[in-house]
Amino acid sequence: MLQREGYAFDEEAVLRACAETGTAVEMNANPNRLDLDWRSCRRAKELGVRLCIASDAHAAASLLDFRYGVGIARKGWLERGDVINCLEVAGFLEFARAKRGRAPEAPKPRRASAKRAAKKPVLRPSASSGRPEHVEGRSSAAAKGERPRKGAKKARGKKT
Repeated sequence: MLQREGYAFDEEAVLRACAETGTAVEMNANPNRLDLDWRSCRRAKELGVRLCIASDAHAAASLLDFRYGVGIARKGWLERGDVINCLEVAGFLEFARAKRGRAPEAPKPRRASAKRAAKKPVLRPSASSGRPEHVEGRSSAAAKGERPRKGAKKARGKKT
């Protein structure tokens, strides 16, 4: 499975620096990489370093490689709280706030105003370039400069 040699570096010094700065360490779950050994996971946990399991996916099928990272994490005695992408949202935001000093608030869903909802954009070809351009709040027939079809329903409804 492992097809390359690991980098020569002082892993203990890196893990200690990560513990001091609150930096998470990535576990590459690609079966050709598996860059963080299970023994290193265990040592990181002992030092209080959190980890992140990454699939190294460059294609959708590679997302399935995540299971290899989970296997290494389990072998290294990691638990859900040790892996930042296994935390609940609140736990992840707490980690991010501690690391950055302040994490951005979760975005609130936007609701379209009544005016904006009534004005649907319509595309029509530009007279000069032929490319589509937006025309706000106009029907497609009006945007094309055409007259509405006979018998077409009016927007206001019928009078009775």
